[in-house]
This record gives sequence, C-alpha cells and structure tokens, in this order.
Amino acid sequence: MKPMKKKFSTEVAPRITVDESVMFGKPVIKGTRVPVELVIGKLAGGMQVEEVMREYDLTRKHVLAALDYVAKLVGEEEIRVVKSVVLLDTPFYKPKHD
Repeated sequence: MKPMKKKFSTEVAPRITVDESVMFGKPVIKGTRVPVELVIGKLAGGMQVEEVMREYDLTRKHVLAALDYVAKLVGEEEIRVVKSVVLLDTPFYKPKHD
C-alpha cells in the first residue's frame, strides 16, 4: 500500500489559491479549478464580467479577486531596460542585402 500524499493548498491572495495537484500549480480561484489567467484572458478578450461569472460559475468577488491578484503582481514587477543589441543573421532578424 502506497502512502497517500498530503495535498497542500496555499492561499496566495484573498480567494486565490495554489495547489500543485490542481491545474499544475497555477493560481486558481479558491474552491475551483478555474485558473486566474483564464479569467483575466477572457476579460482582456472582451468578455463582460457577468459573462465570465456565468460561464465559470464564479461570483463578482471571485472575478475582482483575480483582477486584484494580477494588478498586484504587475505592480511588483520590475522591468529593466538595457541598451539594445541587434544580432545579425539570427532567426529573429534577417538583414536586407542590397
């Protein structure tokens, strides 16, 4: 008989949890298998909050929690701009030869 693994679910933000056994450990709406990225992607794609709520059986608080979580992640993000270097003859850049 194999010992059972304990499931560990961590609430990383209000109404947002992470569990390695649910959706590959991606942040999901607490108590569901709905990934935060799916909710945000649907809203970004033009779905109305009410449509997302109906489609995935979520409350307004769930949808707002997903938006709040992502807003805080972006707010903590640091982007450092470095001087650009163009590498010739790479798959991303093919110079035009005269």
